[in-house]
Amino acid sequence: MDCAECMMLLSASHDGESIDGAAAEGLTEHIAACPECSAFASGLAELASIPASEVPVDTVDRVLATLDAAGPIAPEVAAPTAVTPGLAAVPSVPVPPPWFTRTRVWTATGAIALTAAAIMIAVVLSQQVTGSSPDERAAADAIQRSLSGAPASGAPASPSLIGATPNTASAQAPSYIAFQGRVYRSVGPADIAASALTTVGVVTTALDSGGAATGLTALRWSTDPHALVLALPSGSLGAFTAVIRTLGGRAYQLTTDSALSRFGEWPGLPLGLTPPTAADGSPTFRAAGNDDLGVPVFVRIGDTPSQGVAVAPGTTSSDPAAGNPSWTWWVPIP
Repeated sequence: MDCAECMMLLSASHDGESIDGAAAEGLTEHIAACPECSAFASGLAELASIPASEVPVDTVDRVLATLDAAGPIAPEVAAPTAVTPGLAAVPSVPVPPPWFTRTRVWTATGAIALTAAAIMIAVVLSQQVTGSSPDERAAADAIQRSLSGAPASGAPASPSLIGATPNTASAQAPSYIAFQGRVYRSVGPADIAASALTTVGVVTTALDSGGAATGLTALRWSTDPHALVLALPSGSLGAFTAVIRTLGGRAYQLTTDSALSRFGEWPGLPLGLTPPTAADGSPTFRAAGNDDLGVPVFVRIGDTPSQGVAVAPGTTSSDPAAGNPSWTWWVPIP
């Protein structure tokens, strides 16, 4: 696969078109070996991450005002009606004034279209860049660099995740722990009777101590099967709740293959799931609708949501995966 074909496929995927398996595999291999196409993929990723802005309500009035400033179009001028003796007068076809040629019609139409487009672009850009946050302005800057052939500042040589929110990698993850591949978040001290707890294993974590990770006894609470309780080094108990989202009323829990050996580490996709290189989830995933919060979810090619769903980075602050700079994988809770 050459660069031209690679960029064509990346653009098609960015526009929502599906790519077959063989083409997707070749696309992934080419991007991994080509810095130029990797930068192009990064640009599309950051472009997809910039939130849409609403057009101001006075935009139409401003466009119409611009058209009015160009002046009215001269009315059509009819040629004199010729009359032949003995025959009824035949109306002639209106003859346009000399300036009203085909070329000038297209020129005038183009000028009007360009004027309207310029106003629209200026309004949108002024909202998305000039009036946006520093992170969004940095994203727009990175897109411009990637489209001009220069890699974004600090971008890796390999393709970045499509759809990632700019600079979220610097944010600290919540107080996560992992047990048997599933992710839980701290909710504070627990005051639970020992009779309600059952030992289920060990979690290796440093919590928020900053020291070395140690093995802590993990217990299940009979009252809440989705909760996990840890016996803390201080002798007290700490409660952790499952990180879940719902899809069709069914709970799905966040999973990971990483140890999450201390608070502040982000869970990523499990081993065997390659991060997508396109906004539609390809070549790893395909779109599968939205969850109960309206967040788009994806499934592996050929699978259904019952085998698990993926969520792209860049979700809103109300989402259970908010702030995560990586794609995440969620499986149904038994």
